[in-house]
Amino acid sequence: MVRITEPSPGNQKGTPRLNKQEAAIFRLTGIVIVDQPEKLKSLLAAHGIDVPENPKGSELTEAVIYAISQNNKAFNKQLAELLVDQVVPDENDSFNTKDLAGATKGSNVTVGADPVSAIAGAIGSIFSFAGNLSNRKAQKNQARRASIQSMMMMQNQQEQMVVNQQMQANANANRAKMIKIAGVIGLIALLGALFIWQMHKNKTTSQPQIP
Repeated sequence: MVRITEPSPGNQKGTPRLNKQEAAIFRLTGIVIVDQPEKLKSLLAAHGIDVPENPKGSELTEAVIYAISQNNKAFNKQLAELLVDQVVPDENDSFNTKDLAGATKGSNVTVGADPVSAIAGAIGSIFSFAGNLSNRKAQKNQARRASIQSMMMMQNQQEQMVVNQQMQANANANRAKMIKIAGVIGLIALLGALFIWQMHKNKTTSQPQIP
């Protein structure tokens, strides 16, 4: 099994940058890391890449970057399938599907122009044209940042969703409590009115009639 460690970031000044498609893949990967970590972990393990039992997001990011750098077509295709299946929340603006347009350009995958093949093709070309080791390291740092930033945004959105759901649940509970209290007050008022009416009736019928 291959063990992945996290390297320290390097200087990226003057080095080639990831294109839109490549950056989009790592932003989408960050979303998958938060939403489906076990599936990603299983995929990595199936290709001999070991990660901790409860990996941090940064460790999964590092493992994915390493796996992509190996340019394994089987891994690329299976990762693409996982990315295609990922649901991106409407409020998540860290990832734009349009950025994956034209992902088959320069691809060594010839399965066809379906989404999985398109993304697999883009994955296969990542780091392929970086040139020397320094440039490859710089591009990996860019990939790392794109994934982690997207991952953090997804985590924040999920946490906010939990807060919103709790607030809504509390509001619903308070509303139900107020309705219950209003019902009890209404019942008490009705019983009070009936009691007064009955007292008045009894008083009227108990008065002696004058001959």
